[in-house]
Amino acid sequence: VFDKIQQQKLVDPSFSFYMTSKPGSAGSELILGGVDNTKFTGDFSYYPLISESYWLIKGDKMTYNNKSFGNNDLKLIVDSGTSLIVGDTALFSELTKDIPQAVDCSKIDELPNVTFTIGGKDYVLTPQDYVLRVTVLWQTQCMAGFQSMDFSKSSIGANAVILGDVFMRKYYSHFDYGNKQVGFANAKVDN
Repeated sequence: VFDKIQQQKLVDPSFSFYMTSKPGSAGSELILGGVDNTKFTGDFSYYPLISESYWLIKGDKMTYNNKSFGNNDLKLIVDSGTSLIVGDTALFSELTKDIPQAVDCSKIDELPNVTFTIGGKDYVLTPQDYVLRVTVLWQTQCMAGFQSMDFSKSSIGANAVILGDVFMRKYYSHFDYGNKQVGFANAKVDN
């Protein structure tokens, strides 16, 4: 659809996402043809695509608890169609042990921040950002928004991470189709 819109030059060749933490789609938006200036603060930082097969950009490292992973060789896929942050099994092996999938809701504040460094800039996710509260049958459970997957046999290879909705809720994401780059700015907190 977006290719057809671009062929007719109907809007600026970019799109952006603002995602709230509210269930369903309440307040979230997709903008075709630019950004919604009311949904973010500060300026965008842009990163060129390293492959056009995905919205794939280069990352420097992932850190938490003073441990660093990725060795200047992260491959980050920005994807609104992935709910969690999904990392290569080898890359996320320690992370998924240190931050288990099931989290005690009363101990969220004890979990570490997880930082993705891209182009020298830190994108910090606090436990309040990455722990999801899920209510089923009037019971609230907490789960970490990280999952591992084996990327080693994929075309992307090792050290791949999908920065899904958990990341995109905190960082308003601008997919600059025309300039083949992705930009992030701080999303305004939904109330």
